[in-house]
Amino acid sequence: LELVPVGDPAVGRPVGMARTEVDLTLEATRSVMRGVDPFDHGDKTFSEAVHAIAKDTIDRFAIPVEVSTELDGPVGDLNGAALCRMVREALTNAAKHARPTKVHVLIGSDGRHVWAAVSDDGRGIRAATGDGPGRSGMGFGLAFLHERAASLDGSLDVGSTSEGTTIRMSIPHGAPAPAFGEDLDGERTGEPHVADH
Repeated sequence: LELVPVGDPAVGRPVGMARTEVDLTLEATRSVMRGVDPFDHGDKTFSEAVHAIAKDTIDRFAIPVEVSTELDGPVGDLNGAALCRMVREALTNAAKHARPTKVHVLIGSDGRHVWAAVSDDGRGIRAATGDGPGRSGMGFGLAFLHERAASLDGSLDVGSTSEGTTIRMSIPHGAPAPAFGEDLDGERTGEPHVADH
């Protein structure tokens, strides 16, 4: 995919999306193989799950990640698991494209929604994406986050300057956990769920 010429926007966009899908799938697979996959939340609390995601990001990218969380309850529903996935993708996006020296993750709840804010001190989205999303996985990574939030009746807000970026994700409480053998989109599957792209 990296060898495909992307001068033509009609080629660059689908190739960029394919690169992003491959990158996210590879990262999820590596995480499963290392035995630290936060998607298999089990009996983890939100705090434990997000700290595991942060530690994995530190190990992979050698970037300091600070976590502050106001939630101690279990990640026991579909939306909670989805939020953990979104935090992981936002951290990976920041580490790969923003060139930050540090990242901060804040998790909280307003009673009806659980939310996460991922902030970095990197170069900002405009600099990271270059001439457009076809030039970087960041634009497509944000598109995936928007789509995931929308599919769960949530929201995603992005604020970015040349001094850093904050991505705030909000997901409603209360969706039941998928049954064994059912993926996050509600489709039956005989394989363990690794990535939903």
